[in-house]
Amino acid sequence: MHQHSRQNRHVHRWRLPALLVAMGSFALMGLGDAATAAGGGGITVRGNQLLKDGQFWVPKGFTIVSFVAPEAVLNPSYKEARNSYGDSILDQARSLGADLLRFQVSQAGLDPQSSIHDPKYLGQVTEAVHRAREKGFSVIVSMQWEPPSGLKGQPMMPSDITRRAWSKIAGSFGNDGYIMLELFNEPGMWESNAGAWSQWKSGMQSLIDLVRGAGAQNTLLLDGLRGAHYLTGAPAVSDPLHKIAYAVHPYIDDKDHGPSDWTRDFGNFAKDHPVLVSEWNATSTLQCRPDVPQASREFIEYIKERRMGLVLWALDLHGTLFDASNKPIGFKDFECGKWGTGAANIAIEYFHSDAKP
Repeated sequence: MHQHSRQNRHVHRWRLPALLVAMGSFALMGLGDAATAAGGGGITVRGNQLLKDGQFWVPKGFTIVSFVAPEAVLNPSYKEARNSYGDSILDQARSLGADLLRFQVSQAGLDPQSSIHDPKYLGQVTEAVHRAREKGFSVIVSMQWEPPSGLKGQPMMPSDITRRAWSKIAGSFGNDGYIMLELFNEPGMWESNAGAWSQWKSGMQSLIDLVRGAGAQNTLLLDGLRGAHYLTGAPAVSDPLHKIAYAVHPYIDDKDHGPSDWTRDFGNFAKDHPVLVSEWNATSTLQCRPDVPQASREFIEYIKERRMGLVLWALDLHGTLFDASNKPIGFKDFECGKWGTGAANIAIEYFHSDAKP
């Protein structure tokens, strides 16, 4: 999405009540092999569908921001989220109907050549993912470049930083079929740029080749252009395992706020490719327009009709999804700029809806 909107979304300073003490560090220790064998195959793709254990799957989940950067460079609200990560928040996600958690991780934090590299960070990320997997969640590991990842001024398309980061982390999750790898969050180039798709293909293909070369068997998620709003016309990439799906983050803005916009940007593409809404939310303080309540309801109906999965942003960041009594916020008394209203309740209703093929 637009650069200023991305920053507005990621840097507000809400605070999250503590749920659990911080965790120690331990490795994934073969969880993926055992889980995949027990579950019968993990996450795969067929035509325009995501499958889980061979069955049509509509993922429903939440983004976790606690590990979006090494602890030393987390902003205060994200640091509180980090300290709170544990069984309580995982149990809350399950009670709300989620079967998937999406972990935002910092490419610069994982890059040994970066000024913010922390050698403990990889272990902390794998520990957090392990804990979610033990609770039965499928997982997305999403590689982040925007300022909340701890370092400003990073390239808005896949770069050597991204490749060095995946070189460090791909082996930690490559044998767990219930983990998807979102190779590069929200590419910043717009589809109107004549060279955008060419650069996108080159960058994404380099990441596919890298993680496959490292032995990763996971299904891979590729975000579209314009901050993951746009997929129409995406060029084909090559994957020897044929396990490619696509991700959109269609936040409501002046360019994307109705069914015709969504159909143009990713709906037609989704007729022939598996597409997941891997990040979305709508609130009175998040890129707000007066028509956000109506557009949000239309959006939920749009993806429900097309049986598309949805990942809400963000479970562990106070104020984005829940009110002071920890109930999902709705659009009652909606007013742009006024804290406390949003789409969480209608999205969570979707989590509990039936979505069979």
